[in-house]
Amino acid sequence: MGGKTGIGNGINASGQIAGYATDASETYRAFVSKAGVLTDIGDLGGGSAVAYAINDAGQVVGAAYLPDGEVHPFVYSNGVMTDLGTLGSNQPQWWNSAQGINKFGVVAGTSYDAQGNFFGFVWKNGRMSKMGTLGGPWSQAYAINDKNEVTGIAYTKNGDAHAYITSGSKLIDLGTFAGATSTVWGFGINNQGVVVGQSTFKNTYHAFVYSGGKIKDLNSLIPAGSGWQLLEADSVNDAGQIVGVGMLKGNEHAYLLTPQ
Repeated sequence: MGGKTGIGNGINASGQIAGYATDASETYRAFVSKAGVLTDIGDLGGGSAVAYAINDAGQVVGAAYLPDGEVHPFVYSNGVMTDLGTLGSNQPQWWNSAQGINKFGVVAGTSYDAQGNFFGFVWKNGRMSKMGTLGGPWSQAYAINDKNEVTGIAYTKNGDAHAYITSGSKLIDLGTFAGATSTVWGFGINNQGVVVGQSTFKNTYHAFVYSGGKIKDLNSLIPAGSGWQLLEADSVNDAGQIVGVGMLKGNEHAYLLTPQ
């Protein structure tokens, strides 16, 4: 888009990609790309926006600046960007963002309240609803499936932070595999309720998959001696294929895992 940086964050069944890129002034602009052409989808009056996800209807979600410097989540649909509002946030630079959208146009993301606390939210039919926590003060939402199940990270009452999956309005703790005090993020979810993400692991990170009520280190599921250290899992499709980032021979690589 005229600058030096471009990042694709989401793709739909039509091959449309949502992301953000810098323009000639090195300002971030949200885009939708198809057949190699990037289309700037605008902002909320503040001159900058980023996009994180897109559904099969071409609806895009992300975060955009307002003229007063506040950052709000948005949904872009049929050429129009709509401000989703916040949970009470009223401070410039507080990052209120939509992170995921399902085929029904239901949005998940994270917003601050007026006191500076942040919570996951679900936006549906023009209304934003605050998600709860795992007993602690805060939560964040990163992805949503077509059953309106959400995953992300939430704090527990003893100060730890764990990945979760929602069941109705309740957050279910996915547990840990690297010790009770490990920090676990849920980054992706498919329509079978399989969650993938990342956990702290000793002095590094390991990718995980959660299915059938159990969380497992993905490094324990790949062939021994592969040379890979899987650091994070970012997304999973309905066929169970997982993509993420890992280390191979001392270098960082993207990977695709396909169930056997």
